[in-house]
Amino acid sequence: MATSREQQEQKEQKDAGSQPPEKKKRKRDKKLQNAVREQMEFYFSDANLHRDRFLKKEMEKEKEGWIDLSVILSFNKMKQLTSDPKMVVKCLRNSELLQANTEKTKVRRTKPLAEPVQMDERTVYVECLPRTVTHEWIKTTFSVCGKVAYISLPRFKTSGDTKGFAFIEFEKQEEAEKACKMLNNPPDHMVGKMGVFPKTRKGRPIPPPSTSDDASTTPKSDKKKRKRKRK
Repeated sequence: MATSREQQEQKEQKDAGSQPPEKKKRKRDKKLQNAVREQMEFYFSDANLHRDRFLKKEMEKEKEGWIDLSVILSFNKMKQLTSDPKMVVKCLRNSELLQANTEKTKVRRTKPLAEPVQMDERTVYVECLPRTVTHEWIKTTFSVCGKVAYISLPRFKTSGDTKGFAFIEFEKQEEAEKACKMLNNPPDHMVGKMGVFPKTRKGRPIPPPSTSDDASTTPKSDKKKRKRKRK
């Protein structure tokens, strides 16, 4: 028997198949425009600019913070979405964070960059993630707890696979706390079983407490080395 989620997907596929070509095109265009606006707003968000030295330096080149669109369009993620600066400007019409100049060649923030506050308290550490996990999946999964501001998903340089863990920054501390409580026992339909923990000040997961068993299994050679160091 199909679940409610499967039934919804089947309904969407059926509706998409019955739509005229013009309506399908408008739907695709709207989806692309939303993706472009979201990506642009991410680049210029407080969370990203506090980490992105290159983009922040580009903003500081001009007194009013304008950045040439050609710089943004050279980023890999933007290349996947569009190479048309006019389209980018069109997508930013309803943005509350960004604006384009009258020549439609540059963009800037409409709000001053805020100082970072409680970044560690607003960040959670996630482990046991599959190697195929993506930023999009993480954002969708954790958005049920609040607005995701930034995702750090380390990868191996040789293979490009993820390392199985990530750091996720929320806009509010209570959203991070909610993620720790809610997603430590994820529903069965989620990929794998995650472990979600508060981020420590050193940027590492909280280590498990040592036990007496661990001490008893310490090799004798290590114990001798420790004694020599003490002397």
